[in-house]
Amino acid sequence: MKESLILVDEHDVAIGTAEKIDTHRKGLLHRAFSLFIYCADKKMFLLQKRSKEKYHSGGKWSNSCCSHPYKSETWFESLQRAVCDELNLSLYINKDISCKSSDSPVYLDKTLFFAGSFIYSSKYDELSEHELDYVFIYVVDSAFNEINTNPSEVSEIKWLTIDEIEKWIEQSPDDFSTWFEKAFNLVKKSLGNL
Repeated sequence: MKESLILVDEHDVAIGTAEKIDTHRKGLLHRAFSLFIYCADKKMFLLQKRSKEKYHSGGKWSNSCCSHPYKSETWFESLQRAVCDELNLSLYINKDISCKSSDSPVYLDKTLFFAGSFIYSSKYDELSEHELDYVFIYVVDSAFNEINTNPSEVSEIKWLTIDEIEKWIEQSPDDFSTWFEKAFNLVKKSLGNL
């Protein structure tokens, strides 16, 4: 089955759908999301190193999970699918969550926080990203001891504090995906609400 992404205008109004690779070849603006898993007791975030097999940004460090909502998927279905595909985890969130890019930062349920959204674009050889990226924070009480990642999606994971991430970005910004710093900035602004 081809993966149909949701095409939007700069105000996040849906204007159609397109197949995933075609969307990235043409650089069409589409919805996406970046999820950060946050361990409240250790004040650490789970980062992943993208597999070299990924169609772009392979070997770059990024947030815990990222993907696109597919046509006719709810936010619950989209988040669950992506976290399962990449990290082999299930999220315990309300099935009825809803969110719009214009919403203020807010808890959507007791574990999932919407930090905001932004638009960015990046070129990668023959492909490009042009995304309206929703940023979510999933709050857990303690860090997962074992995560059985999908090696075709994720090659490595690390739990890091805000300070450790900021220092790393300052020293080696090219280690990260092109969207990471913008998403991370929204997360930092939200920390007082977590």
